[in-house]
Amino acid sequence: MQDCLQQLGAKNRVLILVFDQFEEVLTKQELRELFNRLRLLALSVDAQQENIVVGFAWKSDAFLPQDHPAYYLWHQLKDRRLDLDVPRFGSKDVPQALTLFQKELKQRLNPVLRLQLVQHCQGFPWLLKKLCIHVFNLLVKGGLTQTQVLERGLDVRGLFEADLSGISGKETLCLKAIAKQAPVEWVQIVEQFGNDVYTSLLDKRLIIRSGDRLNAYWDIFRDYLRSNEIPHVPVSFLPELKS
Repeated sequence: MQDCLQQLGAKNRVLILVFDQFEEVLTKQELRELFNRLRLLALSVDAQQENIVVGFAWKSDAFLPQDHPAYYLWHQLKDRRLDLDVPRFGSKDVPQALTLFQKELKQRLNPVLRLQLVQHCQGFPWLLKKLCIHVFNLLVKGGLTQTQVLERGLDVRGLFEADLSGISGKETLCLKAIAKQAPVEWVQIVEQFGNDVYTSLLDKRLIIRSGDRLNAYWDIFRDYLRSNEIPHVPVSFLPELKS
Protein backbone atom coordinates (compact mmCIF):
# COMPACT_ATOMS: atom_id res chain seq x y z
CA MET A 1 0.00 0.00 0.00
CA GLN A 2 2.86 2.34 0.82
CA ASP A 3 4.38 1.72 -2.62
CA CYS A 4 1.03 2.57 -4.21
CA LEU A 5 0.82 5.84 -2.27
CA GLN A 6 4.37 6.76 -3.27
CA GLN A 7 3.60 6.16 -6.94
CA LEU A 8 0.44 8.24 -6.70
CA GLY A 9 2.43 11.10 -5.20
CA ALA A 10 5.25 10.82 -7.74
CA LYS A 11 2.82 10.85 -10.69
CA ASN A 12 0.57 13.49 -9.11
CA ARG A 13 -2.41 11.15 -9.33
CA VAL A 14 -5.30 10.64 -6.91
CA LEU A 15 -6.97 7.31 -6.17
CA ILE A 16 -10.71 7.74 -5.57
CA LEU A 17 -12.59 4.87 -3.93
CA VAL A 18 -16.39 5.24 -3.66
CA PHE A 19 -18.69 2.80 -1.86
CA ASP A 20 -22.07 2.97 -3.58
CA GLN A 21 -25.47 2.06 -2.06
CA PHE A 22 -23.98 2.77 1.35
CA GLU A 23 -27.47 2.99 2.85
CA GLU A 24 -27.37 -0.81 3.00
CA VAL A 25 -24.48 -0.62 5.46
CA LEU A 26 -26.11 2.19 7.41
CA THR A 27 -29.52 0.61 7.89
CA LYS A 28 -28.91 -3.12 8.33
CA GLN A 29 -28.03 -4.32 11.82
CA GLU A 30 -26.12 -7.33 10.49
CA LEU A 31 -23.73 -5.00 8.64
CA ARG A 32 -22.70 -2.97 11.70
CA GLU A 33 -19.29 -4.71 11.78
CA LEU A 34 -18.71 -3.83 8.13
CA PHE A 35 -19.56 -0.23 8.95
CA ASN A 36 -16.98 -0.25 11.76
CA ARG A 37 -14.30 -1.42 9.32
CA LEU A 38 -15.22 1.27 6.81
CA ARG A 39 -15.24 3.83 9.61
CA LEU A 40 -11.66 2.87 10.50
CA LEU A 41 -10.73 3.10 6.81
CA ALA A 42 -12.15 6.63 6.57
CA LEU A 43 -10.33 7.75 9.72
CA SER A 44 -7.09 6.16 8.51
CA VAL A 45 -7.29 7.88 5.12
CA ASP A 46 -7.95 11.19 6.86
CA ALA A 47 -4.96 10.69 9.15
CA GLN A 48 -2.58 9.75 6.31
CA GLN A 49 -3.33 12.85 4.19
CA GLU A 50 -2.12 11.06 1.06
CA ASN A 51 -3.35 11.07 -2.55
CA ILE A 52 -6.34 8.90 -1.82
CA VAL A 53 -9.99 9.87 -1.42
CA VAL A 54 -12.70 7.67 0.08
CA GLY A 55 -16.32 8.42 -0.72
CA PHE A 56 -19.67 7.04 0.35
CA ALA A 57 -22.83 7.34 -1.75
CA TRP A 58 -26.34 6.70 -0.51
CA LYS A 59 -29.93 7.65 -1.26
CA SER A 60 -31.00 11.07 -0.06
CA ASP A 61 -34.13 9.60 1.55
CA ALA A 62 -32.20 7.12 3.70
CA PHE A 63 -33.03 7.52 7.38
CA LEU A 64 -30.18 7.52 9.91
CA PRO A 65 -31.24 7.23 13.58
CA GLN A 66 -29.29 9.30 16.10
CA ASP A 67 -28.11 6.20 17.97
CA HIS A 68 -26.31 4.86 14.88
CA PRO A 69 -22.48 5.22 15.03
CA ALA A 70 -22.49 6.84 11.58
CA TYR A 71 -24.53 9.76 12.90
CA TYR A 72 -21.62 10.81 15.12
CA LEU A 73 -18.96 9.88 12.56
CA TRP A 74 -20.25 12.35 9.97
CA HIS A 75 -20.35 15.11 12.58
CA GLN A 76 -16.86 14.17 13.72
CA LEU A 77 -15.56 14.55 10.16
CA LYS A 78 -17.58 17.68 9.41
CA ASP A 79 -14.53 19.91 8.89
CA ARG A 80 -12.73 17.30 6.75
CA ARG A 81 -15.43 15.93 4.48
CA LEU A 82 -16.93 17.24 1.27
CA ASP A 83 -20.66 16.80 0.71
CA LEU A 84 -21.77 16.46 -2.91
CA ASP A 85 -25.34 16.26 -4.20
CA VAL A 86 -25.71 14.21 -7.37
CA PRO A 87 -27.85 16.14 -9.90
CA ARG A 88 -31.41 14.87 -10.16
CA PHE A 89 -32.40 12.64 -13.05
CA GLY A 90 -33.74 15.22 -15.52
CA SER A 91 -36.20 15.17 -18.41
CA LYS A 92 -33.29 15.05 -20.88
CA ASP A 93 -31.93 11.89 -19.25
CA VAL A 94 -35.07 9.79 -19.82
CA PRO A 95 -34.86 9.71 -23.65
CA GLN A 96 -31.16 8.86 -23.45
CA ALA A 97 -31.89 5.98 -21.09
CA LEU A 98 -34.65 4.68 -23.38
CA THR A 99 -32.30 4.84 -26.36
CA LEU A 100 -29.93 2.55 -24.48
CA PHE A 101 -32.89 0.32 -23.65
CA GLN A 102 -33.74 0.06 -27.36
CA LYS A 103 -30.21 -1.12 -28.10
CA GLU A 104 -30.52 -3.78 -25.39
CA LEU A 105 -33.86 -4.89 -26.85
CA LYS A 106 -32.42 -4.86 -30.38
CA GLN A 107 -35.67 -3.32 -31.61
CA ARG A 108 -37.16 0.13 -31.84
CA LEU A 109 -39.59 1.05 -29.09
CA ASN A 110 -43.18 1.56 -30.14
CA PRO A 111 -43.85 5.34 -29.71
CA VAL A 112 -46.86 4.58 -27.50
CA LEU A 113 -44.89 2.20 -25.28
CA ARG A 114 -42.05 4.70 -25.12
CA LEU A 115 -44.47 7.40 -23.98
CA GLN A 116 -45.89 5.03 -21.35
CA LEU A 117 -42.44 4.49 -19.87
CA VAL A 118 -41.71 8.23 -19.88
CA GLN A 119 -44.98 9.09 -18.16
CA HIS A 120 -45.07 6.30 -15.60
CA CYS A 121 -41.46 6.57 -14.42
CA GLN A 122 -42.33 10.00 -12.92
CA GLY A 123 -38.74 11.13 -13.43
CA PHE A 124 -37.32 8.49 -11.06
CA PRO A 125 -34.34 6.66 -12.65
CA TRP A 126 -34.88 3.57 -10.48
CA LEU A 127 -38.55 3.36 -11.51
CA LEU A 128 -37.65 3.74 -15.18
CA LYS A 129 -35.13 0.93 -14.75
CA LYS A 130 -37.72 -1.23 -12.98
CA LEU A 131 -40.31 -0.70 -15.73
CA CYS A 132 -37.76 -1.31 -18.49
CA ILE A 133 -36.66 -4.59 -16.90
CA HIS A 134 -40.32 -5.61 -16.59
CA VAL A 135 -41.01 -4.79 -20.25
CA PHE A 136 -37.79 -6.53 -21.30
CA ASN A 137 -38.89 -9.72 -19.54
CA LEU A 138 -42.31 -9.57 -21.18
CA LEU A 139 -40.83 -9.09 -24.65
CA VAL A 140 -37.73 -11.28 -24.54
CA LYS A 141 -38.58 -13.96 -22.00
CA GLY A 142 -42.36 -13.87 -22.35
CA GLY A 143 -42.36 -13.73 -26.13
CA LEU A 144 -44.91 -10.92 -26.33
CA THR A 145 -44.94 -8.17 -28.93
CA GLN A 146 -44.88 -4.53 -27.92
CA THR A 147 -48.49 -4.19 -29.06
CA GLN A 148 -49.50 -7.09 -26.81
CA VAL A 149 -47.70 -5.50 -23.87
CA LEU A 150 -49.74 -2.34 -24.41
CA GLU A 151 -52.98 -4.28 -24.81
CA ARG A 152 -52.31 -5.98 -21.47
CA GLY A 153 -51.76 -2.66 -19.72
CA LEU A 154 -48.05 -3.41 -19.27
CA ASP A 155 -49.11 -6.54 -17.36
CA VAL A 156 -48.73 -4.64 -14.10
CA ARG A 157 -50.36 -7.47 -12.14
CA GLY A 158 -47.26 -9.60 -12.64
CA LEU A 159 -45.06 -6.69 -11.61
CA PHE A 160 -47.05 -6.00 -8.44
CA GLU A 161 -47.27 -9.67 -7.47
CA ALA A 162 -43.48 -9.90 -7.78
CA ASP A 163 -43.17 -6.81 -5.56
CA LEU A 164 -45.35 -8.33 -2.83
CA SER A 165 -43.81 -11.80 -3.00
CA GLY A 166 -40.49 -10.46 -1.74
CA ILE A 167 -41.70 -8.88 1.51
CA SER A 168 -42.84 -10.13 4.91
CA GLY A 169 -46.38 -10.15 6.26
CA LYS A 170 -45.69 -7.15 8.49
CA GLU A 171 -44.19 -5.25 5.58
CA THR A 172 -47.30 -6.02 3.52
CA LEU A 173 -49.55 -4.66 6.28
CA CYS A 174 -47.39 -1.55 6.52
CA LEU A 175 -47.44 -1.07 2.76
CA LYS A 176 -51.24 -1.32 2.64
CA ALA A 177 -51.55 1.11 5.55
CA ILE A 178 -49.40 3.63 3.69
CA ALA A 179 -51.45 3.17 0.51
CA LYS A 180 -54.72 3.60 2.41
CA GLN A 181 -53.63 6.78 4.20
CA ALA A 182 -51.32 8.22 1.55
CA PRO A 183 -49.79 10.66 1.77
CA VAL A 184 -49.10 9.75 5.40
CA GLU A 185 -46.49 11.12 7.80
CA TRP A 186 -43.45 8.84 8.04
CA VAL A 187 -43.24 9.30 11.82
CA GLN A 188 -46.72 7.80 12.17
CA ILE A 189 -45.70 4.73 10.16
CA VAL A 190 -42.46 4.26 12.12
CA GLU A 191 -44.35 4.46 15.40
CA GLN A 192 -46.92 1.92 14.22
CA PHE A 193 -44.72 -0.59 12.38
CA GLY A 194 -41.16 0.15 13.51
CA ASN A 195 -38.14 1.68 11.81
CA ASP A 196 -36.88 -1.65 10.43
CA VAL A 197 -40.08 -2.25 8.45
CA TYR A 198 -40.17 1.34 7.20
CA THR A 199 -36.51 1.25 6.16
CA SER A 200 -36.91 -2.12 4.43
CA LEU A 201 -39.80 -0.87 2.27
CA LEU A 202 -37.86 2.28 1.46
CA ASP A 203 -34.77 0.30 0.49
CA LYS A 204 -36.86 -1.98 -1.74
CA ARG A 205 -38.26 1.11 -3.48
CA LEU A 206 -41.84 0.12 -2.71
CA ILE A 207 -42.51 3.45 -1.03
CA ILE A 208 -41.20 6.93 -1.62
CA ARG A 209 -40.72 9.74 0.85
CA SER A 210 -41.38 13.36 -0.04
CA GLY A 211 -40.59 15.64 2.87
CA ASP A 212 -42.37 14.14 5.87
CA ARG A 213 -44.90 12.20 3.78
CA LEU A 214 -44.92 8.65 2.42
CA ASN A 215 -46.66 7.15 -0.56
CA ALA A 216 -46.52 4.00 -2.68
CA TYR A 217 -43.88 4.16 -5.42
CA TRP A 218 -46.52 4.37 -8.18
CA ASP A 219 -50.09 5.66 -8.02
CA ILE A 220 -51.30 2.58 -9.92
CA PHE A 221 -49.60 0.36 -7.33
CA ARG A 222 -51.21 2.41 -4.55
CA ASP A 223 -54.67 1.88 -6.06
CA TYR A 224 -53.96 -1.84 -6.42
CA LEU A 225 -53.03 -2.07 -2.73
CA ARG A 226 -56.24 -0.27 -1.77
CA SER A 227 -58.65 -2.39 -3.82
CA ASN A 228 -56.66 -5.56 -4.58
CA GLU A 229 -57.75 -5.04 -8.17
CA ILE A 230 -55.70 -3.93 -11.15
CA PRO A 231 -56.72 -0.38 -12.05
CA HIS A 232 -56.93 0.79 -15.63
CA VAL A 233 -53.54 1.81 -17.00
CA PRO A 234 -54.19 4.82 -19.22
CA VAL A 235 -52.60 4.77 -22.66
CA SER A 236 -51.77 7.93 -24.55
CA PHE A 237 -51.67 7.35 -28.29
CA LEU A 238 -49.22 9.05 -30.60
CA PRO A 239 -49.41 8.95 -34.38
CA GLU A 240 -46.66 7.01 -36.12
CA LEU A 241 -44.03 9.36 -37.48
CA LYS A 242 -43.01 8.73 -41.06
CA SER A 243 -39.28 8.70 -41.65
